Amino acid sequence: MSLRKDGYLVHQTTQLDITALEKEHDLINRTIGASDQRGQIPWEHCAKHGPAAPPIQIARYRVPETGITHEITKHSEARLDITVEGWIHHTMCQLLTTEMGNVLAEYFKESTIPLKYISGILPSTGADDSGIWHRDTYELFTTVHSTQLPPWYLVCLLYLNEESDAPTQLIPASHQDPRTVEEIVTTTLAPLEIRPKSGQLLILDGRTVHRGGPGHRLLGARKILYTTIHPGWYTEPLDMIPHWIPETFASNCE
Repeated sequence: MSLRKDGYLVHQTTQLDITALEKEHDLINRTIGASDQRGQIPWEHCAKHGPAAPPIQIARYRVPETGITHEITKHSEARLDITVEGWIHHTMCQLLTTEMGNVLAEYFKESTIPLKYISGILPSTGADDSGIWHRDTYELFTTVHSTQLPPWYLVCLLYLNEESDAPTQLIPASHQDPRTVEEIVTTTLAPLEIRPKSGQLLILDGRTVHRGGPGHRLLGARKILYTTIHPGWYTEPLDMIPHWIPETFASNCE
């Protein structure tokens, strides 16, 4: 399989202490869950994946005990997305730059802009329903579809356990398909399913159509770490402001 051609790559890691990473994942998840139960997280509603998608909740929350601010997305009561910092983030970055360094260099070979790494955890629990089909990238232009651009966004998923049979479902080569997600899904007979294996790394082109698939048995949580890699301008628009724009105008663009 080829990341550029197929839009995904599967790799079994060899250098990580998966047990230690799982414990850190569980600690962060419990901390956020306890804060949510106490009503401390300032949730807002946001339809992230379009008007037809179910509403999700988003929040920025600083944990008093650690001083770390997490960006949290609640897709459902059973699915969360929590950004992380510190040791767990550095561990993921080290993994990607050592074991996967050649893959990343090949994927980003046209890019001359500094890349930004953001890490998080994706805990889901119980008999969770399937997620919505989506791309992790948004359209950048009105006249040029993002699938026509050189590769510029990666999603790296590290599975920490095998207690859940819920797969990650994806449609190979959809990162090069300019049709809508709905059109691609309705014409795909059998999407590829990646079954969780502890220590397995799944790397996706961010334009690849995918979702968290449904489990078939009442099992424990699915525990995933992730890191996204993309140019800084994708999440920090100020990077794109020319130097000649007056400072007062730039400050209003935040």
